[in-house]
Amino acid sequence: MKSRIMAGAVTAGLLCVGAASASTYGIVDLATGGDATGIGSTIGSFDNGAISGSMTALTGLPLVTPILTQSASGVGVSEYTGDDPAIDGEIFWEAIVFNFGWTVKMISVTIGALDSEDDYDVWADGSFVHNGDTSTFYFDDPTYVTSFGVSANDTFECEADAWMCFFGLASGGPDDVTVKSFEVSSVPVPASGLLLAGLIGGLGFQRGRRKAS
Repeated sequence: MKSRIMAGAVTAGLLCVGAASASTYGIVDLATGGDATGIGSTIGSFDNGAISGSMTALTGLPLVTPILTQSASGVGVSEYTGDDPAIDGEIFWEAIVFNFGWTVKMISVTIGALDSEDDYDVWADGSFVHNGDTSTFYFDDPTYVTSFGVSANDTFECEADAWMCFFGLASGGPDDVTVKSFEVSSVPVPASGLLLAGLIGGLGFQRGRRKAS
């Protein structure tokens, strides 16, 4: 009877370790109809059924309370009526910070509403990690965070001479992007390896007892 209980416990433990090692939170969709709520407020939330957290609109413009916006391109920031609903640097920098409340492994972030004159900054736990102009940024492996953010701070970007841009002789404009989605996974638990070794050892011990009997 004891041998059956031992075998059952070991088998269940192995299944638990396997499930933990395969755990993933997947992609969080921030476009209209996706996993974001609280649009129109300064603080919103996201929940894809596997992971949830908060997202906060920020701006460098004094005495202004920014709000989260949303479109088919993802979530953005608006500082006032008529402001570009994307994360932009039209007057002052704007940003969205995503907070998980516990440590996760960042995989990637996908940027929406991106054109040839836009770039954006990515932050991990308050530290700058990347300035990019591609639609998807992949974090270094591994990157463990409790929060990350995306910001834009160029007040006027033009690939030509600044005076040509000023007089309308070349195209240009502020960075304006959205966060369309991001992908995260769970953090591998070091103890799971020790647990697995112990369970395998338990199986060996159980087999040894059967041979002895």
